[in-house]
Amino acid sequence: MADMHWVLLDEDLLTVRLDQRAVNASLPDALSLLVAHDEVGFAALQAHQEHAWHAFLCQLAAMAMHEMGATELPREAARWREALLALTGGDAAPWALVVQDLSRPAFLQPPIPGATLSDLKAREQTPDELDLLVTAKNHDVKMARADRASAELWAYSLVSLQTMEGFGGAGNYGIARMNGGYSSRPCVAMAPSMASGTRFRRDAMVLLRARARIAGQVGYPLEGGHRLLWTVPWDGSSSIPLAACDPLFIELCRILRLVTEDGRVVARRKTTTVPRVAAAAVHGRTGDAWTPVHFESGKALTIPAAGFTFQRAQELLLGGTYAGGAALDFCPDDGPAPVFVADVLVRGQGRTDGLHRRVIPIPRRASLLLRSAGGRQRVAQRATERVADTDEARRKILHHSLRALLQGGRQRLDFRDKRPARWLTSFDAAVDREFFAALWRDIEVEDLLARRAWREQLVALARGTLDDAIAAAPMSAAGKYRAVAAAERIFGATRRRFMEALQTAATKENGHD
Repeated sequence: MADMHWVLLDEDLLTVRLDQRAVNASLPDALSLLVAHDEVGFAALQAHQEHAWHAFLCQLAAMAMHEMGATELPREAARWREALLALTGGDAAPWALVVQDLSRPAFLQPPIPGATLSDLKAREQTPDELDLLVTAKNHDVKMARADRASAELWAYSLVSLQTMEGFGGAGNYGIARMNGGYSSRPCVAMAPSMASGTRFRRDAMVLLRARARIAGQVGYPLEGGHRLLWTVPWDGSSSIPLAACDPLFIELCRILRLVTEDGRVVARRKTTTVPRVAAAAVHGRTGDAWTPVHFESGKALTIPAAGFTFQRAQELLLGGTYAGGAALDFCPDDGPAPVFVADVLVRGQGRTDGLHRRVIPIPRRASLLLRSAGGRQRVAQRATERVADTDEARRKILHHSLRALLQGGRQRLDFRDKRPARWLTSFDAAVDREFFAALWRDIEVEDLLARRAWREQLVALARGTLDDAIAAAPMSAAGKYRAVAAAERIFGATRRRFMEALQTAATKENGHD
């Protein structure tokens, strides 16, 4: 143990919040607390690290339970310690943040055969420098903030980097669980609530139950696959085949080591010639429990900078476009009124495009309907129609009216005018706030009546947006009357056609029947 420092198995390195008190805990203690309590917080964990840490703990717990042959989550920290140690063949080094001998593993740091520190030329002096956030311009999140950082800050940054990072330039390859180097690893799941302990227990058991199914879908071995990839030696010139991994493997993507220099811990790292896992051909289709896969392309979900808009959220929740991972399945632990959880740190080329999070409560009646294939299909069809209705109201009612207003009511409108964009964005945001509440509200209403109610709601939202534009848009006093009159005329005509089209379509359908 002399060459090991900050051993997560045995030292109380993590600051855990329980109700109004803070508790210092080892990793086994933290797992035990998550089993025993609903509200468990990790005080030093940053928002963008939350899914990485949650997924890491759930994968770790499920593999440990499988190793033990357990069917229930252990409550005792001693049993968790025994199980974690069994995953590393009795070696405590993989659970230590600092191990001086580079030929041995350290926590999320692989053994490096034949290497010396002189081979690890790059240096990060703080955990946030090591982490995956792009902070080079020193804007919202400042660089190198965590001077003289604690063990837990290094631990969270290691988990964040090694299990979530993408391509970072030549010799810095990303993880297998994303579609391409500039993509992201998302969280898309159901949950009984947002309480961290509740979510941990639910997802750990989901992973354990889904393990064989994931193995069959992807081609993993049921036994004998690599589980903790940081325990496998890596000199940076060879990859592990995806098919040689455990269905729930915890990966890593970079060669690095934490070392002590002048009394402080720093990270030393080197580039590689290949990624750790040879998985480019599957485009992120690795069986990750939280990553949906597109039905047609077979590629893992990539979220754009806009995040989880209502259009994207309904696709993911209702299953029309993407096949969800195991965590998105309804399960008995979800209770009668679960929540849909979507979370991702959007990555770009040399930039971060925001941390996006969406939580959608699902009321009891909707939850019951979504648990059946027929009910889910019916709700999905209704949601798809509402997305189309929204697009039509935006383009044909609001956009035309805004053009007329902003262009002074002239006869020939300039369709290249970009000025309506700010109010169209406002309309989109208003629809986004209302979409799911309205969908659940009308869940048992007859289809035509429900769709008419939604169209009326869209008209009201468009009306409110146009009123805002009339009040705020700069225009001359002399021209305002003509501009407003033109906008009102177009709004009234397009609104009437929008509502009448629904009735006409329903009449034709009934006549055809």
